[in-house]
Amino acid sequence: MPRAQRKPRFRRVKPPSFRLTERDVAVLHAVFRHRLMDTTHIVALIGGSEQNLKRRLQLLYHGGYLDRPRTQIAEMLHSPGSSPMVYGLGRKGAEVLRDHLGIDTGTADWSAKNRAIRQRFLLHTVMVAGIMTAFEVACREHGRIRLISWPEILKTKCPEPTKRMKHPQTWRVQVPHVGPIGVTPDKVFGLHYLDRTEGRNKAYFFLEADRGTMPISPRSREPKALQKSSILRKLLAYRETHRQGIHTRRFGMKNFRVVTVTTSAKRVANMVEVAKQLDGLQGIFLFAGHSFQGKERTLTLPWKTGRGESVVLGARV
Repeated sequence: MPRAQRKPRFRRVKPPSFRLTERDVAVLHAVFRHRLMDTTHIVALIGGSEQNLKRRLQLLYHGGYLDRPRTQIAEMLHSPGSSPMVYGLGRKGAEVLRDHLGIDTGTADWSAKNRAIRQRFLLHTVMVAGIMTAFEVACREHGRIRLISWPEILKTKCPEPTKRMKHPQTWRVQVPHVGPIGVTPDKVFGLHYLDRTEGRNKAYFFLEADRGTMPISPRSREPKALQKSSILRKLLAYRETHRQGIHTRRFGMKNFRVVTVTTSAKRVANMVEVAKQLDGLQGIFLFAGHSFQGKERTLTLPWKTGRGESVVLGARV
């Protein structure tokens, strides 16, 4: 029997007729929530046979329900080995989520949005998706810790003016001797510890995914030097967010932690050294250099605080 001809990776061909399943819709919803996901994230989140799911992803792509942003081609050419395929929501996928689940997927052309993706955005978004997928799977398998998503926070904790904002996850904070700094976490989420007493059973986090492209601190500590992007500038903005109570007024949170995932243990150590030099609140900063490809281990992996102490999120920070 002749082998089936391999389908092109970035050009659609007409697939055989197929019906969408509940699992397919779950895949579309996951990709929509994370904006971009690679196959390893989708397999971890959806479960089941990896090969069967990859074949289904291929059908969903050629059927127009998912997109494969062409920006990833450059990364594939420069990466050793076989890079996992990255998927975005396709036009037909957006229609399914709107018609079947009543989800507002916006009026934009999703195919056009995916064509406009730049490599930097793709790599960063996929990194964030991997981190959040690891947390979601770990919480599901742990059983006694529940992930609190941003939509849930927005619905139950944020005051009405914040809910009506176009970009509720973005705010500005005045930093002494520097001026106003805009803050946009990569994700806002929480952990609900189901076996703890009410009032002490929830922790909230602002995620920063660091690919190692940003300087940790400027060479000069003059206020003018802090006008440019750096990890120190982010830490100062989050520290003042806490001091000024912006997290409480805007999100209804009593407290928060900033979890920064970076690329190596050395970079973690350098970030901790910078955090130690801050004037107070070093404990709100948590740093990790893990790949976050595991599942239940995500809640038991060690994080370094801004004081240099080790903590695990599964034990409640």
